[in-house]
Amino acid sequence: PIRGALKSKRKQVKTKQSLSSRERNGRSGVIVRPESVSSADFDPRVMIGTMPARDDCVLYHVMLKATSSGAWNHKHVAVTVDSIFIGDEGQDEVRDFIPLTEVITVTDKDAACVSGQSATDIAARTWEKARTWDWSQTLDTGFFVFEVQTVEGGYNAGRNYLFGADSSEIRTAWGFRIRELANLARMRESAAANSGLRRFRHLCRRFYNSSELQSLVALLIIGNFVANVVQSEMQPAPGSLADRAFGTSDLFFNAVFALELCVNLFANWFWPFFSDGWCLFDLLVVSVSLVSTGVVNVPGISVLRLMRAFRVLRLFARLASLRQIVNALTASMLPVSNAFLIMFLVIAIYAILGVSFFSSEDDVHFGRFFRSVLSLFKVTTEDNWTELARGVFRDPSSLDAGAVVFFVSFHLVVSWTVLQVVVAVLIDNFTGASERERHAQRLALAAEAKITSVAGPLDAMLAALAHFNTSADLRNRIAALFK
Repeated sequence: PIRGALKSKRKQVKTKQSLSSRERNGRSGVIVRPESVSSADFDPRVMIGTMPARDDCVLYHVMLKATSSGAWNHKHVAVTVDSIFIGDEGQDEVRDFIPLTEVITVTDKDAACVSGQSATDIAARTWEKARTWDWSQTLDTGFFVFEVQTVEGGYNAGRNYLFGADSSEIRTAWGFRIRELANLARMRESAAANSGLRRFRHLCRRFYNSSELQSLVALLIIGNFVANVVQSEMQPAPGSLADRAFGTSDLFFNAVFALELCVNLFANWFWPFFSDGWCLFDLLVVSVSLVSTGVVNVPGISVLRLMRAFRVLRLFARLASLRQIVNALTASMLPVSNAFLIMFLVIAIYAILGVSFFSSEDDVHFGRFFRSVLSLFKVTTEDNWTELARGVFRDPSSLDAGAVVFFVSFHLVVSWTVLQVVVAVLIDNFTGASERERHAQRLALAAEAKITSVAGPLDAMLAALAHFNTSADLRNRIAALFK
């Protein structure tokens, strides 16, 4: 079962329990994802989550459960409308979890386990010879066993669970109720997966994300941009044939882009659409274009029509290479802003000194603080900055030592040092952001192909073991699991 759980590539089954007051507070039936386990909060007792509240349980009882370590242990077993939770007696943590959608059947064994045998012998026979065990042996002092079988390749990788009840009535009632709940859970899952709206939305998503449609939309965006360039170059007279042709093309592109936005909105409704920055940018550009087209003779509407020029930026969302560059640049802006702040502070200091030293010699460039900042920015671009420096010399026929030291030191500090640091920080963060973007794209492709990472019974434990600090820390974690 362990090898099967690690190799299984089936999608994680998520519990969907009905909300109670404890669930709303995050207390009942919470399943811990492996990525949420860190070395700081590692607790070997908490491997999956917390037991559901009694109000959320259809069945709840203390039973015996066979373990692979060679013993029958008392466990709290809780059955909700979607799952079976197993926890230690007196503890609130979930130690095992069975999705009801993966329960094949529940089998009542014909007799009780022999209480006179050792727990090790019983457990060994349970795991190694469960298929051929002679259950006809019975004693009045025994307990009544039923077996829960799970589907191969699922969350529990086909593992079978053996439970011991206090009486045959409890065993029969639990077996009947679990079978009934498992059938209902599978019916709900099938109905949700096969609903007409869901199927249609899935088809729309596949159609919208197809490379053919995205390439067509990219060509339309390029065509719209070319039309805007030609219109700006020609500047046709209002009412002329060319002006009417450009107006018609603008209406056509508006209609096509609005239809494309509606398909995208329907296919990715709700959170996938509104959590994507590119989708929100499409929504803004298309909405403003529609408003500027439909509303006329309104003051300031010509400003909205300028948004047509930004339609070409929607091309970035269609081409993966361009989108990767833009996303990486956007992610790099925050770290680079710190370097820009340092550069601005240095320029501001030199600007204050420039006003103090050179306002009397060159009031045009250094008479005010912002004039001085603009002049120094010109120096950083190396745009004929030597002429600007000579303009503040007290004696144009000879060198002014103070002005030379001022401009040369500014050039060395800002243009050759601080500006290079800004570029280095930008490149470093851009490289890291590009790698993260490529990794996110690989995950998205894997999710689309349904090649998701396994989320089986051992994943949370393995994730906790993976986040160790030292070899001694790892040994302590492993030892804690067997206490």
